[in-house]
Amino acid sequence: MKFEIEATVNLGDYENIRVRVEGDEVKDTILMLDDVLSKFGIGSDPVSERIQSYRRRVLKGYIDMTVEGEPDPVVEAKPEPKPERPPVKKESPPSPKGVDLPGECADCGVGVSKVQVDVSKLFYPVVLCKACMDGRGK
Repeated sequence: MKFEIEATVNLGDYENIRVRVEGDEVKDTILMLDDVLSKFGIGSDPVSERIQSYRRRVLKGYIDMTVEGEPDPVVEAKPEPKPERPPVKKESPPSPKGVDLPGECADCGVGVSKVQVDVSKLFYPVVLCKACMDGRGK
């Protein structure tokens, strides 16, 4: 199986450099990309700094993790745990008297207006009051 990696580095002043490398192993292909990029910008401090910055930000973490004889860290990626949703504020302002409230918030049970029902359904599959929508959005 062949692996191909392409990188585009912005050099400033509307100039870019695009490099494409191909290899048989992921680790070797990444190391080859790093080697090829290291050859550019010699003698030009601004260009060299942009390329070095790209290499530090994008490649360094992988190259530092790669040790001869150890399995490739890219092969087995573990999913990140989902952050816990902050507790929803259960107190909503009281509804004005005489206002028709056709919906009910799925989280806190407060009555919601027709407009709020429509707005909630645009963003969520359930009806939510404004306070609960704000709590989910954070």
